[in-house]
Amino acid sequence: TVKFLDIPYAPIETRVGLEKLEHDFYRVSVNYGFKDEPDLPRDLALCADMGLTLDAMDTSYFIGKESLIANTKPGMAYWRKKIFISLFRSAETITNQFKLPANRVVELGAQVSF
Repeated sequence: TVKFLDIPYAPIETRVGLEKLEHDFYRVSVNYGFKDEPDLPRDLALCADMGLTLDAMDTSYFIGKESLIANTKPGMAYWRKKIFISLFRSAETITNQFKLPANRVVELGAQVSF
């Protein structure tokens, strides 16, 4: 889980949290401040200090991906919806934003009509 905090920079000492679950599963949480530059593979390497060694090229990253579809329902002008969708599609991808190895990412998608 990645969380963005209401502080400019997350302290390195509390950047990564690790919780051991059943059956050799772990829950890893990474905290960033709103001015931090996310680098998930770099920060997951900090888990080694807590007893969990992760290989970035042997780790799968599951991310959500939404596809927007403009409808003609009232609320926002159709042309504004089309502009918003265009801007949404041209935004930086999560894979690039968090510096994830592209061949290790699994995208789970949903279509959102608005």
